[in-house]
Amino acid sequence: EKRGLVASRRREMELADIRSVEVNKRVLQRMIGLGDVTIASAASADYAIRLNDIGAPDETAETIRKARLKRMA
Repeated sequence: EKRGLVASRRREMELADIRSVEVNKRVLQRMIGLGDVTIASAASADYAIRLNDIGAPDETAETIRKARLKRMA
């Protein structure tokens, strides 16, 4: 996750630390094929990465899940 125009902040998470991947789509987002993906960390209860208004959110979440499972195998 990278945010900010003038000052920026970058967050990264190891695949092994991913606890859950969640997809949320508001009505307008669904109409135009966008959604939000939230990746929660197993390392901390209040640490999450949010990817807002991304295209193909279901496919993105599935790619993250598969990468996590492959890493754990």
